[in-house]
Amino acid sequence: MNDLRDILLNKLLTTPEEEKERMAYIQEVSERERNNATIIAKMEEELDAAVADKEEEMKKKNDVIKKLQTELQQIINFSKENIGRIKNEQDKQESADKKNHEGKVQRLQNEIVQLKTQLQNLVLEHREKEQDLRRMKFKVESQVEGLIQKYDGEMNERQEEYEEIEAAYNAQKKQLDEVEERFKTMSAEYDQIQEERRLAREKREAAEREMALMVKAATTVQAFWRSFKVRKALKARKKKGGGKKGKK
Repeated sequence: MNDLRDILLNKLLTTPEEEKERMAYIQEVSERERNNATIIAKMEEELDAAVADKEEEMKKKNDVIKKLQTELQQIINFSKENIGRIKNEQDKQESADKKNHEGKVQRLQNEIVQLKTQLQNLVLEHREKEQDLRRMKFKVESQVEGLIQKYDGEMNERQEEYEEIEAAYNAQKKQLDEVEERFKTMSAEYDQIQEERRLAREKREAAEREMALMVKAATTVQAFWRSFKVRKALKARKKKGGGKKGKK
């Protein structure tokens, strides 16, 4: 009742001109509100479009990040598998080469020792036989010289014996020369084995350097990925901080 009374009292106290102005003002305010509502609706549409664009952009960035993560993991897995495979192959090859070389070297060393022993024995035997032959030759010559006139027939027998002994001496000397030649050949094979071991060692060192480069590349990619994640976290934190200030 009080409100109704106040309204009636207001109308009674308001002149027609004032009432007209008041109605015009109310219409103007209503028109402003409609315009503001239109502007607000348009701004809301633009805001929704901007948010949708931002979400689409974030989705694309997330897809790129996921792709980078997948590629990085593939690189890491490939590096691990490749490094492990190279190391296993290198270890197997090195072990096999080592066994083969060690076995071959051991056989050659044994043969060299045997040949040296045979050579020494043959040299000693040759010297002894040479001395024996010289003594025998001197003896035969002395006997032939002393008995040449008296024992012509016996001299012929002695001559044949002398020729047999000389033939045996030449045969043994030839055998000694063959042993020495074989010893030279074995020494050349031993030098070749040493060269093969050096080449195998260089190959292993090259594989180790390649492995170190691959590990370094994987480490660089990981460092780049960590730096990217840190920058992304800092940007997200700054955006959150800006949003809170806007709400206040």
